[in-house]
Parts: sequence; structure tokens; C-alpha cells
Amino acid sequence: MRDHSALSLGSAFLFILIIPTSSTDVNRSLALIFTSTKSTTQIPTFQKLFGDPAVYVDRWASGLRTNLGLSLEGLDASSTDNLFGTLTYDYDRQLVFFADNRKQSLNYGAYVYNNNTNFYTFNPTQVSGQVSGMSVDWLSYSLYWIDGHYRRICVVSLSLILMWRPIVDENLTSPQDVAVSPATGHLFWSDAGPQPRIERSTLDGLQRTVLVSSSRLTSPSTLTVDFQGQRLFWLDVGSSAIGSVAFDGSSINVWPRSGLATGVMAIYRNFVFIGDRHRPQLTIHRMTDRGLSHLANFSVEGLSGFIDMTFYSKSNQPTANSLCAHQNGGCSHFCFTVPPFARRCQCSVGFVPGPNNINCTTQPFADDFVVVADTLQRNVFQVRPGTGEVRALLPHSDRFPTAVDFDFLHKYIYWVDNKTNAIGKVSLDGRVDDYIFQYASPAAMISGIAVDPAREMLYYTDSGLGRIVQMTTLGTHALIIYSQITETPKSIVIDIKTRRLFWSDCTSSQSSSIRRADIADDRLENIRTIVRTGVECPSISIDTDARKIFWSEDGTGKVWMAEDDGSGRTLVYTPPQTLPGAEINIAIGRDDIFISNTKMQWLTKVNRMNLSSSQLSPLTMFHTPSGIVTSDASSYEFPEPFRDNFLIVVDTFEQRRNLYQIEIESGSMIPLLIDRPPNPVAVAFDEVERAVYWTDSVDGFAAKYSLGGGRGNSTTVVVYRETNAGSNLDGIALDPVNRKLYLSDAGLQPKILEMNLDGGAVVTVASGGGMKPRALVINTENRQLYCTDWGDEPGIFRINLRTKTRIRIVADNMVWPNALAIDFSEDVMYWADAHIDRIEMAKVDGSGRQSLVTESNAHYFAITLSPQHIYFTDWQHGAVRRLDRRTRQLSEQKPKIFKRLSGIVYYGSAAYNASRVNSTVSSSVSIGIPSSPKTIPPASTTPPPPPKDDKQFQQIPGNGHASIDHTMVIIIAVVVGGVVLIAAMVTIGVCVVAKRKRRPSDSSYPVESRYAAPESNRCHNTLTSSRSSNTYEYIPGPIDSAGYLNPIASSPDEDYLKPIGAYYSVKDEPDQTDLIFNHGFRAFD
Repeated sequence: MRDHSALSLGSAFLFILIIPTSSTDVNRSLALIFTSTKSTTQIPTFQKLFGDPAVYVDRWASGLRTNLGLSLEGLDASSTDNLFGTLTYDYDRQLVFFADNRKQSLNYGAYVYNNNTNFYTFNPTQVSGQVSGMSVDWLSYSLYWIDGHYRRICVVSLSLILMWRPIVDENLTSPQDVAVSPATGHLFWSDAGPQPRIERSTLDGLQRTVLVSSSRLTSPSTLTVDFQGQRLFWLDVGSSAIGSVAFDGSSINVWPRSGLATGVMAIYRNFVFIGDRHRPQLTIHRMTDRGLSHLANFSVEGLSGFIDMTFYSKSNQPTANSLCAHQNGGCSHFCFTVPPFARRCQCSVGFVPGPNNINCTTQPFADDFVVVADTLQRNVFQVRPGTGEVRALLPHSDRFPTAVDFDFLHKYIYWVDNKTNAIGKVSLDGRVDDYIFQYASPAAMISGIAVDPAREMLYYTDSGLGRIVQMTTLGTHALIIYSQITETPKSIVIDIKTRRLFWSDCTSSQSSSIRRADIADDRLENIRTIVRTGVECPSISIDTDARKIFWSEDGTGKVWMAEDDGSGRTLVYTPPQTLPGAEINIAIGRDDIFISNTKMQWLTKVNRMNLSSSQLSPLTMFHTPSGIVTSDASSYEFPEPFRDNFLIVVDTFEQRRNLYQIEIESGSMIPLLIDRPPNPVAVAFDEVERAVYWTDSVDGFAAKYSLGGGRGNSTTVVVYRETNAGSNLDGIALDPVNRKLYLSDAGLQPKILEMNLDGGAVVTVASGGGMKPRALVINTENRQLYCTDWGDEPGIFRINLRTKTRIRIVADNMVWPNALAIDFSEDVMYWADAHIDRIEMAKVDGSGRQSLVTESNAHYFAITLSPQHIYFTDWQHGAVRRLDRRTRQLSEQKPKIFKRLSGIVYYGSAAYNASRVNSTVSSSVSIGIPSSPKTIPPASTTPPPPPKDDKQFQQIPGNGHASIDHTMVIIIAVVVGGVVLIAAMVTIGVCVVAKRKRRPSDSSYPVESRYAAPESNRCHNTLTSSRSSNTYEYIPGPIDSAGYLNPIASSPDEDYLKPIGAYYSVKDEPDQTDLIFNHGFRAFD
């Protein structure tokens, strides 16, 4: 027996006990159950007439009028808001199921032996107010019902409560009632249309057969089954007749009886109960071989008539052998008994059978679809606009999706579960990542979602806390970019061409508005209201081609349009009817506007070229359709690659595998490849052709991608593919002068290769069983190649490309030398060892070795050089990090959104850098004409101002962070001297703010951290912007290690950085470091 607790969901109804009329020795295992209304109040009621009819009919016939052996008990609804209709039961589970045609719902409750119980709604799909028949398959635990409005017969699994499917939805004119015979695998129904008939099929609706045709029928209604005799009985309300037919269609009997009370019917053994729909009249008959014999009439005082009835008895649901009775027959969704003794598995709506036809799976459409979130069906669906065909996206139905968006580049659908404050995603190849982000704050409420596919960023609205939050499409690095606690942002869309966000502010029905802002990577700018809608809460959508914004009105269903600045407001669609209280959602396609309505329960569309007709085209039905979005990808223009002063990095994390270009000055980032490579590792840049080259260690190839054609207009070209098994192409170097490419292979046959840029003329430069070569750097003048090796003899090697001789120039204390970069003009090289977590430098010949950075729990991978900085990647860090080559100052390069950074290369033109050094690492290539060796200059005694391409405050990392040379401040004290030091303190205004390293319990969530500086360190300085007239007052407070300023609410008693007209705090980074701020240093914006 299955536990019916799986049904415990939905809302409950409270019933009031009717005072029972009872007698002694009542058999309470038998009961005639019926629905009715009270004659005076029209309050719906359930009634139960307990007792064995063989007892109370005989006692009545013998003249007794008391102590008949029966008991009448009932439950009233609390109001007329309900209207109880057809009903059925499951005897073994002691459950009653009924339809409420006023609430338009299916319900259940443990009613028979409990006179004070709750009933629960479990609608698996939309239900109309015309449910006229229900029947339970007690062996497979499924419920069948007839919906006269939608003209269909459906089934829902009572074990998997939200799994349902239409069984018969064609050639039904006026379906009335349904009955099942689980043991024999038969489904029966009556149709009272112009061609009245009674039909039979298998339990899954196949093999339809007419058992009784129109020649024997007038208006068939109620059906009931005699399982012992394997006969189907029907009541014909048009001819006041009762008929029966064998399951195989033979032996039809009809007993016409003039004046027979007509309405509803129930059978127990040879007793036939008929209730009048219009009077509280109950007639009992006995079936004999010669027909019906009238036994007794009962009048149930205080009722209006009988709506439906059934007889509660174990003999009416006999135990039988069924392949579906145990563990659902092995089927994942539905198990249907098929005569004579077999079973067939079927799937719920939106699912398709798996290879074995037992399990059901999702199979998303690849293109041309509309996405719909249905909260009560607890799934996200795709719908074909042309046919209305539906596919489910989530394999389970225990989510509460409310909002959706579609990433047309990477083929992911993102959805919001506002009950658990989570965001999930599912790919069009069927992979489900479930929750990628969840916010545990009880005050938060994630309402809307928008995705920027080009930059792999997500935006969501938090209507509970009045926020808009930005994060990666992995759900990481969440950052609050807008916060107004007095606002209620809900629906949100993004124009990915202009990088503008639009959202609805639903603070109140009188002041609801649509707002717009420009996205500036880590904040919003130019925020303004463009439309005051005057409606409760508009759902918004956008046409990025036409640069128009659309919104809908809840209740009225009207659709409005305006320019993306709010001008030209126009009413574009008025529906033929309004449904007060309905939630309306819209999505704009190329040709149609798609509209969902929670009251109509339909997804509909209206053609954009014929809006004046107000003609809706229904696509398919849903229970509570909420968020919708189309798969239409507008004629999207990909962001143009940055032209100058940028980094190209590689993220090898599975769902972010790509090459990313970062503009150093702004911190803006764009992914370069539309199709993610299998496992990119190292990267190099050809400034001549403006092309990116990289290696892939999984598929063993080197590829090229041109930036000259613009993103989206270039394709990936494989220039070399390793055919030997066990290869591991790792490092790459590019010689722009001699037009050569160098690759390192640390696989089973380790080697270093030289080839033309098109992959031709391949030459082995070095090979050997003990080698594990990785980073490569080429000296274009003297044709020498430098490489790191983490094999049997770890170190840094120099290879003469003419003679192929290989010399180790750095050998001591080397384990995993991953990264290498060389500035030949300065005669200095930099490398990183991922085992001892250290970055070092030396002269190019290996002498003068110095340690620069030592950290614990790091995994350095690649290095590249600009004239001012050493940039390096670390698998444990979400951002590129950089070390000032003069001051040894360590900082982060925005953005901090990555998961596993590997290769990196810098490019800055000669016009940008007066003396350009162009080197790559893990590409680890260094390009430039070597000059005579120069002495490495000592650290400056005066801290220089930050370079113009930086947006950081001057910082010195503190305890627990990088072990960088901290002697700069000490040198100031020693060299400057006492009096001069005091003068410096007065003019420079040094204010040291002690902040200790702190790691949040879960840094994936946006956490608002406030760090109060010690009282002794509180000093007020002015930081003046270099690019605007803003003057910043610095009050020692929360500044992270990257100097991020984030606009979130700040209370008066907390420290903050305060520009004119706004309050700023900062995001909580995993590593908070000691900071030093100097009066007169500039805050770059």
C-alpha cells in the first residue's frame, strides 16, 4: 500500500460536522457517499449513509422505521465558495477524491471515517468548472477525470502527484462520466453528444472501441462497474432507463422505466441506488435476471438534490493481480495494465520515453520555442509556437519556478524558484544544473531574472530587499549593483546591445514604474524612471532590434509599448475580455507577442502585424503560467573586441571554459569563443594579424581565433592536432617576427615543437622521457627558446633553436615551475612555482635570483608582463592578480568572476606603451628586441602615484596575505628622517587602517560586511578623482583588497566611503588585507 502522504500539498478546506442521524449495529465498512447542497443556504455538503443495504432494506420492508441499521452523517463546507461535484474513493487508503467546480480544483481527504478533516487541492494541471466524472485505479494508484469544458479525459499519478497526461482528447463531444476496471485494464466513458455512445479503451486511452452506440442511447450519464459480473452499467437521463453491457460489448440489456427518478447512480452487489438531481429523493432497486425491482424510497431532509454518488465498499474495489501494483511496475511515471496480463509504461506531459521505454526523460527542443514557468505544475516547459507541443525541462517536479530567461549563445534556460530563493539552469541538451545560486536570507525574494549571454552575466531582482544583484552565469561572485530598500523591483530585462537594464518597480499600484540604467560592470549608472505605468505590477519585455520596451497590465491584460527612453507610449493590444486578479506576463518574439494569463490558464499569442484584431491564438494550457520568454535571438551584434591595453585569459573551469578578453583600464570583460573548447590551457597573441592562439590539452590541438573580424564573425581554426595518444599540449609561444609557433607537450611522449603559424613544417625542438615542458618564451633576435620543466629535472631551460642544445639555467628549489615571462629589454625573467607557491625573478642568465611573492594555498599557473605590472593567474583566485614592477604592490585586476584561471597574455600597442614589452605566459611568450643587460633598479624611496591605467587605491597587503617586501614604509622612515618624516606625515597625511584577513563562511553569497577601524586610526582625508570633479571624503571603513566601491545601503553609524550625493560600501572579498591610504593619492573612477 502506498503512503498517501505524498498527496499532502495545496490548500485545505475546513468542514463543519452535521449532527448525524444514527442507529445501533451499523456496518461502517459500507457507505453510500454522495455530494449535495443544503436546500436553504446552498452550502455544499458531503453525506455518508453507513450501513448494509441488505439489512436496512429488509428492516424497512418489514415495517421498521427506527433502528434500521443505518447512520447518516455529513460535513458542510464553510461557505458557498465551494461547489462539490463528482467524487470517487480509494478504499484501501481510505481517501475520497472530489472535484470542486466553483474552485475549479481536484481535491482529496481522509473523509470516510473522519468527520472533522481537511481536504487538499492537488491540481496537476488546469481544471475547469465542468469536471463531471472521476474514477480511481486503486491498483496503480491513479486518478482519472473528465473535463467537459476542455473535452478530454486525463489521468494523474497519485504517487507522483504532478505527473499527468491526457488519455483521450479527440472525438469527444459531451463526455459525462468515466469508470475503470484496473484488473482487466479497461477504461470506460459515456458521451451524450449528438451521437451518444459508450466507449472502451485500454487504461492509457489506446484501442478505442464503441460498446453501445446511439441506437440504444439517448443521453448516457453515470457509469458504474459490476466487477464480479464484469459488466458496465449506465444511467440514461434522456430515456429514464438503466442499461448494462459486458466488458467485451456483448449482451446489452436496457430496462426502460417510465417515471424512474433520474440523476446519478451507484451499485453495490445487486442493489442499485438512484439519486434525483433536483430533489432529495433516493430510490433503491434490486437487480434480478428479469430487470429492476423497486425496494424503497428515502428522502434526505434539508438537501436540494444529489450531485454525484458512489458506494464505498471493498467489493467494489477488489484485490487483483496487476503488474503495476508493485513499485509502479518499474515505470518511472505511469504504469498501465494492458489486457490480458501485461503492462505499458507511459510518460507525463512534456516528457518522452527513454531508450528502454520504461524510464521517462526530458528532451528539450533545440530551437523555435517559448519557455513558460508554471508554479503549480512545478516545472519549466518549452512550447512550440506553431503546434503547441510541450516539453518539460526539469526531470523532477519539486520546484516552484516563477521567472525565466534564455541564453541563446550557450543554450541554457535560467529559472527562478522564489519559494526557496534560488536560481537554476538547464541546458538544451538535457543537462540540469539545478540550483546554481541560493540566497538564505528570509527577507529576500528573488523575483525576476535577466541573462547577458555575451558577457556570461546574470542579473536578478530582489523584491524583498529592494536590490538588483549581478553574478556570473555559474551563480558565483554575486555583487549588489543597486539597492533601494523602499523599492520593490520585480520583472527585469536586459538590452544586450546597449547594456541597459530595465526593471519594474512595484512598490504600490499607484506608483508602479519602469526604470532604466546603464550597466558599468560593477554598478549601475544613469538610473532613471522612464514610464509611470499606473498599474499594479507590469511584466516587461524588450525588442532589442527596434529598441522598444513592452509591458502588460495585470487584470486588464492590456499590452503597451514605448521607445526605450519611455517616449511614444502606445496601447498596442487590448484583449477581448478582462479577468480581474489575473497575473499577465508577456514575451516579445519576432512575429508574435506571447501572453500568459493565470486566470485563463492558457499560453496565447497575437500577431504583431495584426494587433488591432485582438485575436488571440491559444497554444496550450498551463495551470499557473508565470514567467515566459521566447527563443528568438534578435539580430544581435556581438561586442567588438577591445583594441588596446588588454589581457586575454583562459578559464578552464568546466562551465566557463573559454578565452576572455579584459580591458585593463575599465575592467570590462567579454568572452571570445561562442562554442566552448574542451579544455583550453595556454594562450598567445599575434599582434600582426590580431589573432589569438591557444592549446587544448584534452583534444590535443592548437587553434587560432581572429579578433580582426569581430566577435561572432570569426571562427575557430585548428592549426595543429596531435595524433599520438596520451598527448598533453600545454604551453604555447608565438614568434611574430619569424612567424613561428611553439608548443610544449607534457604527455606520454613529451616534446617541444616548432611549426609555421598554419601548422605546417613541424620540427621537434626537444624531446625526452623525463621532460615535462610547460611555459615557453621565445627570443626573436637570437632564436633561443626558454621553457619551464616540471619533469625529472625541474627548472628553467634555454634551448638554442639552431643547435637544439638544452641548458638548465635555474635549477635549485624548483618543483612545479608553471609560469614564465621575460623582459629582454631589462634582462630580467619572472617565473612561478605552483608547488612551493612562490613567484621569483632573476636575470635572464639565472643569476641574481629574488623572491617576490610567497603565499600558502596558491596554485600559480601563468604570468605575463606589461611595462608597469606583472600579471599572473592563480587557480585559487577568481581574478587576475598583478604586482607593480617598481613598488612591489600587489592588487587585483577587475573583474573578479572567474573560477580556474590558467593561461594569460597581455597586449598594449607601442602608442599606448612608450617602451612596450609584449610577453605571454602559460602562453608565457615574451616578445621584444633584446638590448644590453640592465641593472635591476632598487625600490623607489618615494611611493609613485598609481599608473593611469589603474583604478586602485594605493595599498600594502597585510598579515596573512602575500609576503611582499614591506620595507617601503620603513625605508621612508629611515631615509627621510625624523623631522622630514613628521613633515611628510603632515603633508601626505598617512592614515593606516588596520583590517585583518577574513574569509566569509560562504563567499558565493553577496554579503554586506562592515569593518570598523580602531578609534586610534580614525582620520579623515580627501581623495580626489582624476577623471571627474567628484571629491571623495575618506572615513576609514570597509574597502576590499581590490578597492571596489559598491552602492548599497549604509546606516549612519557605519564607516563608509562617501562621494557627493551617495553612500557607498563594498563587497566582502574572501581576502581582506591591511590598507594604507595617503592624503593626495587619487581615487580613479
